[in-house]
Amino acid sequence: MRTGAKAAPKKKKGKKADAISMVYAFLQTYVDVPEDQHVALALWILWTHVCNRYQHAPRIVVTSATPECGKSSVFKIILAFGP
Repeated sequence: MRTGAKAAPKKKKGKKADAISMVYAFLQTYVDVPEDQHVALALWILWTHVCNRYQHAPRIVVTSATPECGKSSVFKIILAFGP
């Protein structure tokens, strides 16, 4: 950095970034899935808050090879965060 040059202002996190972080952290704590699926679930949960603005919607599918592994729990979490 040159002497006398001003540093670029730091970007402040907005409410959207805070919401994404909160949902993502909650999913990491309570849902045992690979990392990329935490991201997909967090984005899908947040999308449900703006879905009425669009004509098309992505779908989320929760499957497992074994019974009683937490699929219903994932749906309960999705409903808890829903609009």
